[in-house]
Amino acid sequence: MKKPPPKLVLRGTAKPSKRKASGHVRFSPKIADEICERLANGESLMQMCKQPGLPHRGSIMRWLLSDDPQYDAFRANYARAREMQAEVLADETIDIADATKRVRKSHVAIESARLRIDARKWLAAKMRPKKYGEKITHDGSLEIRREAKELTDDELAALASAGSGRAPDPAKGED
Repeated sequence: MKKPPPKLVLRGTAKPSKRKASGHVRFSPKIADEICERLANGESLMQMCKQPGLPHRGSIMRWLLSDDPQYDAFRANYARAREMQAEVLADETIDIADATKRVRKSHVAIESARLRIDARKWLAAKMRPKKYGEKITHDGSLEIRREAKELTDDELAALASAGSGRAPDPAKGED
């Protein structure tokens, strides 16, 4: 008897999904609503797509990228669901921090909680940058620095005169 050839495993390739083969899941308003509702409640798309009866992530991405008008409502609802998901992630950071305060935890548990909080804060900032992103303030000033060797003789002379109140006189040996 001949042995079957060994399976070829390439580095960086994804492992086969362990989900039961449920066949291709066609787009429907009911499926679209379920996806959006679960996203809005904080569930990750990756975890959701592992569930039987729901489409693969690639199918959802194709629906979102399609120009077909049948997906217009789904695209709009998906965007709103992602915004609401950012709110859930922000709320979860408080829950995680409070749970860590209530019980005396080990250093590892505290670091784990910090990582979970930081991941949620980062994701919320990416999903809703105006609300959760870093605030950048501008005072209206601008400073440009250049090396002296990059300046022309005229620029050096102008800088020197600005500092002393008068222009240097090269005839007198002033630089």
